Amino acid sequence: MAKGSEGGGDDRGISECNRCAIIDQTRRWTQRVPIGLGLCPWAGRSLRLDRLRIVVCDETTPNDAGIFVRGEAQLLTEASTPELTTTLVVCPHVSEWQDEFDSFDEYVQTFKAEQPDILASAD
Repeated sequence: MAKGSEGGGDDRGISECNRCAIIDQTRRWTQRVPIGLGLCPWAGRSLRLDRLRIVVCDETTPNDAGIFVRGEAQLLTEASTPELTTTLVVCPHVSEWQDEFDSFDEYVQTFKAEQPDILASAD
């Protein structure tokens, strides 16, 4: 089962302090790059409305991280989810994605091809 959270730790040894640091770093990067440079217009609105959710995925393989992302995507499509809600999933333990963007991009392209219904509104 995919694990991850906005706050609490889990049995993989990520401390609350490390999880909070990852979320804080991601929030600052988001404010500085996609929002600050105007690259993502809906992210700024989501942040101002307190609807920018950052979660840390504890999975270590692309496949398991993909399962986790699918679960997060499904949460965004629920009727009870407020408009302009955005979720950023941080996967700090997928070693294949840490040093080489092409590996991550290849995974995303495959994911999009296999899950067009999940990402239909993103295009």
